[in-house]
Amino acid sequence: MLVVVFCCILSHRMVPCALMTPGRIKPDVMAYAKDVGGSKIQSGCRSLSGTSVASPVVAGAVSLLASTLPEDKRWLLNPATMKQALVEGAVRLPDLNMHEQGNGRINLPASQALLASYQPRASLIPPAMHLADCPYMWPHCKQPLYAFALPVVLNATVVNGMGVTGKFDGPPVYEGADEGGTLLHVTFAYSDVLWPWSGYLAVYVQVSPAAWNFSGNASGTITFTITSPPLLGTNNKAPQTSKVVVPLSAVIRPTPPRSHRVIWDVLHSIKYPPGYLPRDNLDIKSDVLDWHGDHPATNFHDAYNALLDAGFFVEIMASPGTCFDPANYGAYLAIDSEEEWYKEEVEALAAAVKDQGMALVVFAEWYHQESLKQMKFFDDNTRSWWTPITGGANVPALNELLAPHNITLGERILQGSIKLGQHTVQVAYGANIATFPVGGHLHVGRLNDVAGKGAGVPGDYAAFGITTSGKGHVAVFGDSNCLDSSHNMGACYDFLVALLRQLLQGQGSALSPDTALLKEPYTAPGFTTLPQRRLDVNFTRYSWVLQHPLACSMSAPCRFRQPPDCPNGGEWQHKHLQPGSEPPQPWSITRQPAALENISEHGFARKDDQTAAVLKQEQEAEDAQNTEQQQQKQPKGHPIGVGDDTSVAEEDEDQQPQQQQQQQQSQQHPGKQQVASGHEKHHG
Repeated sequence: MLVVVFCCILSHRMVPCALMTPGRIKPDVMAYAKDVGGSKIQSGCRSLSGTSVASPVVAGAVSLLASTLPEDKRWLLNPATMKQALVEGAVRLPDLNMHEQGNGRINLPASQALLASYQPRASLIPPAMHLADCPYMWPHCKQPLYAFALPVVLNATVVNGMGVTGKFDGPPVYEGADEGGTLLHVTFAYSDVLWPWSGYLAVYVQVSPAAWNFSGNASGTITFTITSPPLLGTNNKAPQTSKVVVPLSAVIRPTPPRSHRVIWDVLHSIKYPPGYLPRDNLDIKSDVLDWHGDHPATNFHDAYNALLDAGFFVEIMASPGTCFDPANYGAYLAIDSEEEWYKEEVEALAAAVKDQGMALVVFAEWYHQESLKQMKFFDDNTRSWWTPITGGANVPALNELLAPHNITLGERILQGSIKLGQHTVQVAYGANIATFPVGGHLHVGRLNDVAGKGAGVPGDYAAFGITTSGKGHVAVFGDSNCLDSSHNMGACYDFLVALLRQLLQGQGSALSPDTALLKEPYTAPGFTTLPQRRLDVNFTRYSWVLQHPLACSMSAPCRFRQPPDCPNGGEWQHKHLQPGSEPPQPWSITRQPAALENISEHGFARKDDQTAAVLKQEQEAEDAQNTEQQQQKQPKGHPIGVGDDTSVAEEDEDQQPQQQQQQQQSQQHPGKQQVASGHEKHHG
């Protein structure tokens, strides 16, 4: 019997042990594997740590558990049964999140008790989805849900103890249990066939746009049924069935202002392990491959936490850059991008910056063709030559993204430190900026170039620039190592926070000093040719973008999906939208988001004309009263974002913001929703 269980080290210091799409829980369990004594191959003893020790510990646990069942019950044993016993019997540790511990530390007595009374069934890992359960449900628990956000994605594992194969008996169904629960729009993607012994269930959670000023808890249940062929060795010819009920809960808050909202692109970080992606920090000889994921839930988790702790709301973008409404966001982050970019993405993001005032923020990495050729090596495990498919970042592709703003990254590999405003930032093998537009602010520092012949000679190289582009801004830093928790040579989270506060909220100008202002276009000395893609590598083999046509996946908002699957009719109108229901601080916004003005175009309900007239009269009276209060208090404000003259009052317990948009009609509905998609295989 083969039991596939991903194990992690049990120790005092944890890091994410496996790569995941948003919400996927790996490892499955933890086992003792820190400084364990063992024998050497030749003679003597040695101390071992890691998954290489945890895995045999779990293998021994499986053998012990199997031996506790009487022979007449051992027909129950299969890989799914044993995995259910290990996972459901595990003990959750209090200070670790789900990506660090999985379901917890193995507990053999509890697992043995489960096996003793076991009946074949299906189950879900995790068995419940309580998004506000901190720290276990990190990163979801660090941020509430709100309207007009990208879907929160949870990828779960369906374990089928009834047989080696099975299937969903119809789409999963979500049903809200309270008012907040009925405001959730939950959709699914799932395995067509469960084989062997398991499959996946992807859950996409969005909030109704009617809840833009709602504050409260949300709860409901996800229900699905798994069927398997009849049990072998019995006269029963009916299929086996197992109903699974999964609690879902979250916290909903009013939609935050644009000046606090950031999109973090992860589609353009190539998922490990499709090919040889070289490490970003060339000093780290022990890690040849860039296998840490380049994701806010893995090696960028400290940078992600820093943004949330600074008051920003970060949404993970696993669909192309055409699949969101840039009017709702202050900035778009592209960090350590290795993928290609769709032409339509480049055009859409350029328009978002130039026409809608969004900020494009790029943290790049090194790229040098000659160095890449020298990094080729022979792998003893696969008995083949491994060649890097691109550099630390895909600079030729990034240059296409930056071309509309007259910015080019070069082919130098920079090392050293540079002073950026109040921040001294380490550059650990990053790209140089080769061209930059007039009127921008470009920071040049004394850095070493370690690329090619003459490596190590210091020179003056541009590493960071910030410029306006139309109504928006573009900021480029040539290195991402200072945001990477894996091999960090000096964290720069405070620099990232300061950069976003300057771009989105107009706080300070230290990163745009007069001394860095370009009075004419900048071209790096000796720069004549754009960095080129490798012609000796078939990059299409490793690229999602080159293998798939442009499309918005299930990880995109429902109105951007193909086809859109937003609820119709008045299903999302609720009593909290009565005029005068002002959201509490500090989540308040002073206007209804612009996207709500076109809500009827995207499948959501718009109030009828008669109701609108009544609400308009009530709203005008309320606006007059609020205006009088505002004149008495005269609250201070700060700008929402570039090209947006709306302001947000500073946080103050006795301040209530003016509500300037008509609110929708009250209606109560049971909130049962059965929207599901069973064929989407890309989980985002």
